[in-house]
Amino acid sequence: MFPSKQLEPLSIIYERSWRTEVPEEWMKANITPVYKKGKKDDPGNYRPISLTSVPGKITEQLVLGVISKHIEDKEIIGRGQHGFTKGYRISFSTPNCVNEKMVGIALALVK
Repeated sequence: MFPSKQLEPLSIIYERSWRTEVPEEWMKANITPVYKKGKKDDPGNYRPISLTSVPGKITEQLVLGVISKHIEDKEIIGRGQHGFTKGYRISFSTPNCVNEKMVGIALALVK
């Protein structure tokens, strides 16, 4: 990767910004529409792309990592919230939901 001497100036910038305030330029983004498919005159056929600064992207990833670790460590998002958990999909929770419903129906029929 990079020798630590090359990263030292960037490290100083980040350290100072965390102590005071993140520079406003790091938080700004240019939104650009990018064509997907279909008719080019239909605005629905475009998706927005956010162009941000490199330091802003790095800061975003650092903050995301800290928040994600906190959420995972404190178990803030339950096991059933697969749509919001890294490495899981919402479809993972569907079989559990279906199984619970089937058990409920079976118990109701037995009564």
